Formats: sequence, structure tokens, C-alpha cells
Amino acid sequence: MRIVGALVVLLFILGGTANGQSGTADSARVLRPTLRLPGSDIVIAGGGVFPVSHSALTELWGPGAQASAAFYVHVNPMVALGVGLEAGFLKFSVSAFEEKYPGLPPKVQDLGLLHLFLGWRYTIVPSARFAPYLAASLGAVKLSRALYQETINGKRVTYYEIPGRTRLALGAGIGVSYILSRVTVLEAEGRALYFHNDPEAGICITARAGLRFNIF
Repeated sequence: MRIVGALVVLLFILGGTANGQSGTADSARVLRPTLRLPGSDIVIAGGGVFPVSHSALTELWGPGAQASAAFYVHVNPMVALGVGLEAGFLKFSVSAFEEKYPGLPPKVQDLGLLHLFLGWRYTIVPSARFAPYLAASLGAVKLSRALYQETINGKRVTYYEIPGRTRLALGAGIGVSYILSRVTVLEAEGRALYFHNDPEAGICITARAGLRFNIF
């Protein structure tokens, strides 16, 4: 009987120890923080680009189409950081050229525009279905080269010249978003893009609309 009693006591002690270890492990699992990645977005949009300055650009080139794609990661519900790419063109105006150089045959050269940027977004009321936001960007922008020269009586005459340099670009804009579903958001945005230290292109305005897809 003493042996049986000793075994019962031993089993009781072992069972209590096991339960204590299990409880400790469960507590550790509860207390251990869970790593959660921030939400992210993919934005696909299209619209137009409008040259504002300088005269070397605005006299002969007008608005054109543009498309963009960007990827953003949410730092918090209000702020997101990302990277994006915009591509578009400015349309050559034949009528403006003929008005400036009457009798001269025009040489049509549309300008391509490529903009690679780092982006920042601040959503003012992120929980609202209809929410305005602010946007800013820092990147590099490049216009394609366009040149029209003629040699007249041994003298070279330049009618227009866009060298096609790559410049630092600063952008600032405002937009609105409307939640269509848990994954899809409709957006519209206007943004000013400044070409730093560029004597031909100064500021362009972009206006676009598109969809933002939330990735969880």
C-alpha cells in the first residue's frame, strides 16, 4: 500500500509539473508578438499631361496622354511610401509651328516623357469612404530629344531644339479616393511636376484617374 501511495503521489507531482510547463508554453505563445507586415497598394491610372512652362516647350507642344503605375506600402493608416513610373507624350502642334514659321514645312516630333519617382501619400481621413489625400514625389524625369535645323546660305538655323536631358523632378498634388470594395478603390488626382534647372521644360501638370488595389 505504501508503494501504491508513493506512485500516486509521484504521478500527481509529475502531472502538476507537466501542466505548469504547458501553461508556461501557452503563456509564452500568447505573449509572443506576432509579426504583421504593413498593407500595400498597387495603383494603375491614366490621363493627360499639360505643359505650363517654358516657352521653348509650350509654344510648339501641347497636351498629351499619360499612364502610370505605382506601388505603395503603408507606414500607418494615414501615410504611405512607394515607388512609381509614369510614361506619356506631349503632342507637337503643326498649327502653332505654321503660325510661327509661315511657309516652312513642319517637322512633326511628339515628345516622349518618362518619370521614375519615389512617392509619399497622406490620406486625411483614411476611414472615410470618400477621402481626400495629399501627394508628393521626388524622382528623375526625361523628355525625348527633338531638333529641327536647316542650313541656309551656309548658316545653320535652329527652329526648335529640345535636348532630351534627364532632370531632377519634384512633384506635389492633391487627389480623392472612393472605396468601391475591400480591395478596390477609385482615385482621381492632379499633380504639378517641376523640372529642376531645365531651360526648355519648367512645369507640367498631370491629371489622371484610375484604380488602387489593396494588397493584404
